[in-house]
Amino acid sequence: MNVLLRTFPQSLQFFFLQLLKENSIRLEHIFVFLRIFSLVLSRYIGKKRMAKQFWNPSRETP
Repeated sequence: MNVLLRTFPQSLQFFFLQLLKENSIRLEHIFVFLRIFSLVLSRYIGKKRMAKQFWNPSRETP
């Protein structure tokens, strides 16, 4: 890796490292968003499923 970096000029090294850093930060934000979204979605689906169990028109009313 060090030999590869020595073949490029300094400005190009800096450009690639900045690009890599920006992309990794962007990926991190995407994964955090997906994790939160999946938690919210699973909680919503769970509540909806529980509501269907309690409120079922086919069950007899007291």
